[in-house]
Amino acid sequence: MSAIQQMLLGGKGGYGFDATIAANVQNYNIKASALAAGWDGVLPLLATITINSGIYVWTDAVATAALATGLSLPTGSSITIVNNGYIMGRGGAGGGFIGGSSFQAGQPGGPAIEINHNVTVVNNGYIGGGGGGGGMGGTAGGAGVGHAIGGGGGAGGGAGGQSAYDYYGWAGAAAGSGGSVGNSGTSGSLANPDALKGCGGGGGRIFPGSTASGSGGSGGGAGGQAGGVGGGFSAFAGVTYGANGGGTNAAGSNGTSWYQGSGGGGWGASGGSNPSQTENNGTYRLGGSGGQAIKLNGFSAGTSGSGSTYGAIS
Repeated sequence: MSAIQQMLLGGKGGYGFDATIAANVQNYNIKASALAAGWDGVLPLLATITINSGIYVWTDAVATAALATGLSLPTGSSITIVNNGYIMGRGGAGGGFIGGSSFQAGQPGGPAIEINHNVTVVNNGYIGGGGGGGGMGGTAGGAGVGHAIGGGGGAGGGAGGQSAYDYYGWAGAAAGSGGSVGNSGTSGSLANPDALKGCGGGGGRIFPGSTASGSGGSGGGAGGQAGGVGGGFSAFAGVTYGANGGGTNAAGSNGTSWYQGSGGGGWGASGGSNPSQTENNGTYRLGGSGGQAIKLNGFSAGTSGSGSTYGAIS
């Protein structure tokens, strides 16, 4: 299409691009989609993106937003996003054992939308940053005392944290997996060889999402509609699950002793931490921060509409 044809199509000295997202999509990039539709990348882009009711725009990476404007749009471009569905960031993984003799804290959640140009957002549905993963329980010290108890995964499909028998890597059984779009996360199970230390439950991908608690019948922490439940240590607590996962946009609950993993955060909310337990690498027990609803990168987002937005616009 010639530059003159593009200008005529836009009607205002730019390229008009009206797109409707009518099926679930992972990682929608406005600039890339406009280029694929015939935009030359030089004229101002005049885009309106409409997400239909019941449709999910999602991501499987905390570093990549579910919906992005793309980089370096021409001066004079105008971007409007009309959301009638669900835009969700990825949840952070729960803290726990990650192999060899290594552990991790709860991981931060990712953004739902990332902009690199000023935008207008009309939200009549749900927009939520991923929840932060819950911090791990256990000791994470030296040989024979390095027991890991998994934290819950954050809302947006964050995986539960892995439990472990000791510092030398007696790996736990399966941690809870994050849910697929519209579904809860799965429950964690118990670590071998002693079958006492629970893995964290996975975070779900359900808006708005209720508070998760209990074991979910699999030994470890239950999977959540939003944040997942932390694992527990049944030899001390008498149960195999830990602190509750956050519902909707609530933070994950904090573990109250070393034998509890903390809960994953709800949409845009932080995972729980266990600040009372600080010996032997206490940073592993910290929860991850919640992801932004809209990551601005120094640009602006005008917002309106009747929907719900969870997480910072910053």
